[in-house]
Amino acid sequence: MQYREPETLTRLLRALQWTPEEFSQETGIPLEPPSPEIIQMAQVPVVGVVSAGRGESYVEPLGHVEVPQEIVARYGDGLFALRVSGDSMFCEELPYAIPPGAYVVVAPHLAPQPGDVVVVWNEEHNVGYLKEYQPKEKGYQVLRSWNPEVPPIVVQPEDSIRIQGVVVYVGFNPREVQRKALRVRP
Repeated sequence: MQYREPETLTRLLRALQWTPEEFSQETGIPLEPPSPEIIQMAQVPVVGVVSAGRGESYVEPLGHVEVPQEIVARYGDGLFALRVSGDSMFCEELPYAIPPGAYVVVAPHLAPQPGDVVVVWNEEHNVGYLKEYQPKEKGYQVLRSWNPEVPPIVVQPEDSIRIQGVVVYVGFNPREVQRKALRVRP
């Protein structure tokens, strides 16, 4: 992986917040330090917190988060980030998840496609949600959670819910995210 997929290795080390030496010590796999030029980073403003189910939601500047420059180059200006509060998009049975404490980077100009993760604003309740977008043929939408314990939100045409953008990147510091306790199955 070090020679065939250096960008993947660099992202892995960055996500774990490990040096190559720490990785080698923890895994027993020897690594040479990767070149720092492999992934260029860019800053995206964090504009608040979004609820993933049972969390809170508010708009307040919270600094910046670093993302790969390729994300900014691919999706253009106007990207913003939100910190995730709640666990509706976290499920231990899935190979992918958005844990509480993660950051999502949102492209406000993208039109959502079925299965995209979106940020929506519920004007009636004055709260933002992070959900999977599922339009239906009969004119309504379903905003689905990945956590099976959190029911979906069914959006009718008359509901005051606006899509704020499509999530194009998820990042987190493993030391900062909140993790549900593993369930032990008999």
